[in-house]
Amino acid sequence: MPLLAPKTGKEFAPAAAGLQQGVIAKVVDLGVNKKEYAGEVKDVHEIQLIWQVAEKDESGEPKRVYETFTFSNHEKAKLRKRMINLFGKPAPDDFDYDKLVGLNRNLILVHTTSKKGRTYANVDTTMQLNPNQAKLKIFPFELKKKDGGVQQVKSVTPLTGAARPVTELDPITDDSIPF
Repeated sequence: MPLLAPKTGKEFAPAAAGLQQGVIAKVVDLGVNKKEYAGEVKDVHEIQLIWQVAEKDESGEPKRVYETFTFSNHEKAKLRKRMINLFGKPAPDDFDYDKLVGLNRNLILVHTTSKKGRTYANVDTTMQLNPNQAKLKIFPFELKKKDGGVQQVKSVTPLTGAARPVTELDPITDDSIPF
């Protein structure tokens, strides 16, 4: 009879595919990691955007969607393309990405399945909030660090001020862009 190790890690249901509102709850500098591309291993500096979506899990907390990027503003970099998708233009070279925390957008989520058979929700594209759409606030949560420690994510007000709907009198403008 085979002796199999128990599965580790928490089972989770990914956020539903389709249109969902999200707020950037945390920007994490993942540091320099080894990545293989085209048979070559390189040291790559990575950054992660953690979105909280309106959909709740079984415990009543917002589900999260993670986007990991090479931390680069190069014209071919996916992070640059995401910034253009968010704001219509690339971020300047001196942009502080922590300023993204609290940014609300409507997200188009798609599901992908890993080689191990796990299904994940991924952000395909983002769109401005609709008129009169209330902004999401960040629900506090903890992130586990590689060293076993815990990093707190506290509730914050959205990037453009207190939670408020986007209206004709209070539209999203170029002033909403953090750069």
